[in-house]
Amino acid sequence: MFRRRSDKDVQKQGAAIVKTSHVLSCLTFALACLVTWSFSKLYALRFSYENLGSGIGIRSTVSEQKTLVVYVYWEKDEIYKENLEFFLRHGVKETQTVDYLFVVNGHHTVVFPEYYNLKVLVRKNKCFDFGSWFVGLQTVSSHDYAFYFFINTSVRGPFLPSYFPSDMTWLDIFTGKFSETVKLVGLTINCPDGVGRRVPHVQSMFFVLDKVSLHIALKTGAFRCAASKQQSLYSEGAISQAILKSGYNIDVVQQKYAGVDWQEQMKLPNPCEGITRDIFLGPGMYDGMTAHPMEMVFMKVNRPGFMELVNQYSEWADIEAEYEGTIDPRIKKAKEEAAKHTPVSVKLVTRSLSFGMDDQMLFDLANHLQETGDFAVTVLALSAGDQRGEWEGTGSTVRVLSRDAAKEITKEMETADAVLFGTLDLPAGFVESLEPHHWKRIAWNIGEADPRRHPVPVELVIQKAARVIFPSRSLSVTLSKLDYGNFRTILSWTGTKVKAERGAARQAHGIDGAAFVVSCMGPLSPSNDQISLVRAVDTAISREPELQGKLRVLLVGRDGSFPGYESEVEATVDSHRLTDVVTILPPPDRDWPILADTDLFVSMSNHTAPQLSAVRAMAAGVPTVSVSGCGVGEMVLNRVDGFLVPPGDSYTLGSLIVEAFNSTRGASAGDKACKQVAQAGKETAKKRFSRVRGVRQYEELLRGIHKDWKEPDAENPLSNGKTCIVVRTFHEHGSGLFDLESMLRSLKAQENGNWEAIISVTDTNPFPNLMRIIDNVDDLRLRYVHLGSRFYDHNMSAYDLTDELISHCSPDASWLLVTNGDNRYLPQFLNHTDTDFDLIAYDWYTRYMYINDPETRGELCTRWHWGQCKVNIVRYWHTDLGANLLNLRRWRREDRLFHVLPSDAAQDSRMMEILVREGWYVNHVHDCLYHHSPNPILCHELGGVWFETKHQCITPEAGDALIAEGYIRYTAHKLPFTCIQH
Repeated sequence: MFRRRSDKDVQKQGAAIVKTSHVLSCLTFALACLVTWSFSKLYALRFSYENLGSGIGIRSTVSEQKTLVVYVYWEKDEIYKENLEFFLRHGVKETQTVDYLFVVNGHHTVVFPEYYNLKVLVRKNKCFDFGSWFVGLQTVSSHDYAFYFFINTSVRGPFLPSYFPSDMTWLDIFTGKFSETVKLVGLTINCPDGVGRRVPHVQSMFFVLDKVSLHIALKTGAFRCAASKQQSLYSEGAISQAILKSGYNIDVVQQKYAGVDWQEQMKLPNPCEGITRDIFLGPGMYDGMTAHPMEMVFMKVNRPGFMELVNQYSEWADIEAEYEGTIDPRIKKAKEEAAKHTPVSVKLVTRSLSFGMDDQMLFDLANHLQETGDFAVTVLALSAGDQRGEWEGTGSTVRVLSRDAAKEITKEMETADAVLFGTLDLPAGFVESLEPHHWKRIAWNIGEADPRRHPVPVELVIQKAARVIFPSRSLSVTLSKLDYGNFRTILSWTGTKVKAERGAARQAHGIDGAAFVVSCMGPLSPSNDQISLVRAVDTAISREPELQGKLRVLLVGRDGSFPGYESEVEATVDSHRLTDVVTILPPPDRDWPILADTDLFVSMSNHTAPQLSAVRAMAAGVPTVSVSGCGVGEMVLNRVDGFLVPPGDSYTLGSLIVEAFNSTRGASAGDKACKQVAQAGKETAKKRFSRVRGVRQYEELLRGIHKDWKEPDAENPLSNGKTCIVVRTFHEHGSGLFDLESMLRSLKAQENGNWEAIISVTDTNPFPNLMRIIDNVDDLRLRYVHLGSRFYDHNMSAYDLTDELISHCSPDASWLLVTNGDNRYLPQFLNHTDTDFDLIAYDWYTRYMYINDPETRGELCTRWHWGQCKVNIVRYWHTDLGANLLNLRRWRREDRLFHVLPSDAAQDSRMMEILVREGWYVNHVHDCLYHHSPNPILCHELGGVWFETKHQCITPEAGDALIAEGYIRYTAHKLPFTCIQH
């Protein structure tokens, strides 16, 4: 049937793997031929190789017969993992003639042996096999090798018979088939190829090239990064086709095709004639037989029906190697090390496998977690969406749930270390069915201000979930009375794409290139309030006649979720005669093209903070309008990096549309402010809505959930339990030397990181930059709790609020610290928790040092001569609220409350004295680790001057001015700070 190559050619192949003695007289001639051939080929290869790397990571020993093995690994499942581990046991040796390069795509749990000729490159899971092999080639010096093996993780091998010669290796089986005519060797021949071309080709799960054929293969572009599976399949056939067109032949270990002349086969009308199609499709596909390990050397195992056979031969191979002692002890050690490292199993529940709203963030998170190598991610999607391939490209296991989604999710949770729900659209009754051991693992992302509109009982979720995540702190305020330690805030994020796609959306929807386009994205629903935008458009046109015929509005997101409201929107458009202006569109596959053609983006949503589409618009450099509620104000400053309008205010929105339209015409200097806002918004999106920051915070959160329920006793060695820190603040802490941000950063710098902080405002005065301060500190342990506005009474000193805030400390907190927003703590402060005591009393820096003893200590600056650190004697009027750590468990057990004590602004010191009197064990820490602000020591550290007359920290310039007015700089005693007094 097949025409075989000549006996002479076959004999050349056999001679390459059989040891023979050569006549010395032939050696000189052969060497001359080799040199001539090498120079000619080296010149031809120069262009193809010049972009490859210079050989990093592998100790290279140059040899004409040196071999490079590039193995691409993707830890799809345990079968793929065993394939690699089998190869490490039986296919890898520490030798100077072979280099092994493992390109690991995404997360993995394999520990590789430390061989001098073995390198591991871990990267993102992208570009499929050919692109990954090329990445490997770029990291080595390709000039050093005579042969190049390309293997993917879908095959297991090598399988060798027990009589295989001990002085040969499995590599010789393949390199021995190369000759002057054969330049590509593999396992099997298939025809047609994966894209339907009638090309007999070597299947790409395993193939070998030499220098000549590598040059040919590189020229085809087959090793480029494939954007799709189809492109990758094209590369498989392209290499064999290029080798054959170059006049060379291909060969395989498949016995049926031994020695076939494929050049002759290509001359047939149908080159696929007589070729058995893909013998690894299943048992019986090899002319009625089943492919066998002893013939194929490597077996493809990601197809049904082969595992029993392969597992049996794998077991026998291991037994023989164990008996012969041929498995390197370092391989066994690596296997043991791998067993110790179990990745954190994370399940991500998403609405669909698309890139809309929260789905995009979960996609980014899945990608990040897989890249760390510490997580095994499973994505559970309620619907398929249209981007499954992209999700699988992260290296995650992806499952689309059936109609019985609740049952499937519950089953998946049993094997999870942490579960993150990115949607509230879950089956009714699902939440109520969850058991306590499920809730310990759950984090729930609540991105809407009114989540009660969903079937999920949100109050139950908030009360029981290990973590509840909000996209803004202001958004969590509406539910903060339910926050007992499980609320976290992680800002939404987006990329910062440029308008590279301008024109596509306009062309698709028949919009003139000179038109002024306003777009709005999101389901047509009452919460997104598109009707207010339609009314604003009518207002804008009536105020600015120039808009007539130039304004186009795109309402993007009609998906049938709210059919009644969709009809209302259409009716409003009709009633205002705006059908030529307003176009209603379904949700897009990608929103970037629409944003690229948008001149003004509007989000009237009063249920998100802010919409992810609005953040993307900012990132694209589009001026963006949002409502002023729902936490948007803490992220976007009006007329600085965006525009804010009250909810439902069509008149103000209409005015902004006119202003933005005029700015495009450059009507006046004032109108240019719109462009400046757009540019500032782009910078804000890049800085504040950062993907890197967001995924890092989610990673930290998921690790915390896993640790809390699985390793509750694995605490910081400096810690004896978590400390709950109640921070009381007000607007005057927003700036200055003794500000809230500096105080929070002093907490973040604690060497003992086992703490949480509850921040709350103690009066009714606005604190406009509070949320930005908290976000700037960037720590998930900070929680903002709002329990209702109340007027500040000096005598009560907010101790009624303090008691309520203490009740919101996490149930697992062991210690309590109550302090104010202008104080400061040294990094060692929390290192002194000790379970043998109930109260840790710290000496502290204070402005009240010796203030009540002028007869003995002197007045004004003189008193500081006696010392600056006050001893904490834990007595009424002789201690400070922030200088004492309290046993929170005992506090709760004894139902202690500050506000029931007499209202004299000294409830703190009175309480400390009571605790000591009633048997609380005290440990005194005489290091000064706490600054009660303001005080002269901290003032000096911050570059200030102490104004003793008013107990204030002032600038050196202000101090000089006081000296000029007649105040004096104290010099009677040497003090560690500058002291000025009257």
